Amino acid sequence: MVREGEASLEDVPAEATVGDIVTLKGSSNFGEYAIFVIEDVFKKEEKIAGDKFEWVWDTTGETDGYNNIEIFILDERAPFSVGDYVSEDWKKSEEGKKGGVDASAGIYLLPPELTMSVPEIVSDDDEVEVNGTATGTDHVYLIVIDYKGELIFPAGGIEKATPVIDDKWNENIGELDSARYCVISVHKGKDGTTKAIEGGKWVVAEESLKGKSLKQKIAILEGEDVLGEAGSDDLYEKAYFTVSAPRVSLEVPGTVQIGDPISVTAETNIKDGERAFVFLSQNSSLVDKTTTTVAGRKVEASLNTSGLGLQPGKYEVKVDVSGRASDEKVVTLVEKEENEPTPPPGSNETEPPGSNETEPPEPPGMKEPKPQGENELEIEGGFGEAELGEEGANGTNEGFEEEEEGEGAEGKPKIKIPLNSWDLLVSVCLAFSISIALKKRRRRRC
Repeated sequence: MVREGEASLEDVPAEATVGDIVTLKGSSNFGEYAIFVIEDVFKKEEKIAGDKFEWVWDTTGETDGYNNIEIFILDERAPFSVGDYVSEDWKKSEEGKKGGVDASAGIYLLPPELTMSVPEIVSDDDEVEVNGTATGTDHVYLIVIDYKGELIFPAGGIEKATPVIDDKWNENIGELDSARYCVISVHKGKDGTTKAIEGGKWVVAEESLKGKSLKQKIAILEGEDVLGEAGSDDLYEKAYFTVSAPRVSLEVPGTVQIGDPISVTAETNIKDGERAFVFLSQNSSLVDKTTTTVAGRKVEASLNTSGLGLQPGKYEVKVDVSGRASDEKVVTLVEKEENEPTPPPGSNETEPPGSNETEPPEPPGMKEPKPQGENELEIEGGFGEAELGEEGANGTNEGFEEEEEGEGAEGKPKIKIPLNSWDLLVSVCLAFSISIALKKRRRRRC
């Protein structure tokens, strides 16, 4: 018999990663048992106590994607075993509280992920640290093999779980001898199993594989019978790194103007956080110095050349990382180039001299010249009552016209002479001759 009431699910996350632990809890004011059905599969039955129920769901092995969660409240135990299919007919039957779901929610399960990071070059007196991220698991598993195929980590090839906390993991391998190494990290995937580790031991640690090279052992791990098996959901990352003596490589510009800073960059295999000292000197005399720390396997700093009274010449730049490795380079300091003065607004430096000059204003009373062929030179006074036209320029008296007194300025006769280039000189000479002729004519009349 089913009693009516209310049931609910509380605080169901919108998403999780396959392999995560998800707590499903809710309340119901009726019934004895809460039946959990996910994607039509019976998952769990929990007793209701104090109107509360709860189930801790391990999503390992679940299908990624959207998952529908349904809760049915019953007075009796469910007629299913874990993993059984729950039909729609049962859901709608009287056993399912009047043919309906009592509470429901949805959750999106993301596929698990794995990342790994290790420096490409490590100093032989630093510990090797490998780190990364992982979702959908509480542990990852690492193996380190050297260039000869010898298993370096974990000791004896015995499985060692590296804990994942807040989706991050870190493993300290310790100090290693100078050599080339390969590291592989493994995530057991959605099903929580891997064929790379059997019976608590890495498969490449078997005695039968002793003497195999690095390349051969990597091929076994990545082969189709282990990590590369068809249908396997294992995740893994592979990387190579080299352990060598401490070193640092310095880079500086070849030439710097006095007053400008010198940018210093150096790459090193020494671990982050180590102190680095940078010096500028000339002939063993210290000019400037600064201190910084290694970050991202790099040293970055800036040296001052301003206000020190430095002279042009060659200077030495040196970087020293905690006394473990150093490097030097030469930089040439030169006089600072003077900037050209900025031209005043409105000026045009591209114009030739005088091209921007304005013409002087026209004197008062000066007439604007007429078009070529019509220019005339007016000469007033001293010529009687004659006017020299264009035809008068040919040396004849044609073109002269008598004018009454009073015409022209102050009644004086006006002579017009053409201004056509060469004719100008001829006109002036003619005008002068005519003036003399007119004066002689007046004397005769008198």
